[in-house]
Order: sequence, then C-alpha cells, then structure tokens
Amino acid sequence: MLGQVSFCKTLRKGLKTVACYSMLWCVMAYATTIQLNKETKARLESLKNYRRETFDEVVSKLLALVPEGDEEGKYTEEFRAGLLESLYESKLGKTVSLAQVKKELKM
Repeated sequence: MLGQVSFCKTLRKGLKTVACYSMLWCVMAYATTIQLNKETKARLESLKNYRRETFDEVVSKLLALVPEGDEEGKYTEEFRAGLLESLYESKLGKTVSLAQVKKELKM
C-alpha cells in the first residue's frame, strides 16, 4: 500500500515563511513467491478481470469455487483437497462409469 503524508511548518527567518513537506511511505503486505510454469502463468493472466488485478485475487477467486461445506456441515481441508483432485481428474476424463464399477465388483 502506498500512502502520502503532508505537513506544514512555519519557519521564522526574516519574513514569515511557510514550508510544506511531503513524506512518501510504503507499506508492503506479507507476500511470498510461488513457481509457475509459463503456461500456468498465461492461464492465470487470461482469468484477470482487469489489467492490474493481482494473481492473489485470481487465485482467491479460484479457491472460492471449492465448496467449504454443505447443509450437513463444514468440510475438512483434506476432504476439500480430495474434492478438488476428483473434479480435476473428472475434467481430464480419468473417471470410471458406475456400470464399469458394478461390472468389476460383479454386482
């Protein structure tokens, strides 16, 4: 976050003179570095709503898509991670139909 503070001070040298000073300060929020391959970075860039949107904002929106729970209660983090992995595998076509499962289990 960038901010600016201005203040005035009266100096007494001969005629009364007012000098204004401006102080620029910067507060850095805690941040970390993550490694992304170029394709992943490009995909994240394409999800930005506006040019100056941060990757943190984009990733936060994506994480919000993973359900936190249902009417029975809040999911554990392990369950949410498994749910995300399952959705990803489904997207890749790595699923087995119910008919295949029944056939393998001889049901």
